[in-house]
Amino acid sequence: MLANAKLFDAESLMNKEFDQMSTGQKKKATLLVAISFDTPMLLLDEPSNGLDMSAQVDLMKLVDSVAKKSQHTIILSSHDPVLMSEVTTQYIFVNEGTVIKTVDHSLSEAELRQMYEQLYQKAVIR
Repeated sequence: MLANAKLFDAESLMNKEFDQMSTGQKKKATLLVAISFDTPMLLLDEPSNGLDMSAQVDLMKLVDSVAKKSQHTIILSSHDPVLMSEVTTQYIFVNEGTVIKTVDHSLSEAELRQMYEQLYQKAVIR
């Protein structure tokens, strides 16, 4: 876990009370705890919410590192196309509880936005 803490720039959280942390710090601490358990699957629901831009970059590095160096399957639920394009190798698009499309390779942010627009027939703000 200490290597992950260094990667996520979270050493300052190690001796801090959880209720004294900011929202972003709590998100980091919770993610580090989840990663420390040797479970075969991690489900991260909107992990970048509440994080500043620097912490979002750290998050992408951490998720990428964990995915490459462990046997964890990581499932991300997110509306953040930057995060999704940087760390995802498979996409499952869901609409009202039904899988409407799967893509078994990485997409660029532009490709991901275009796919979203096509599937959900909504204009995407760029």
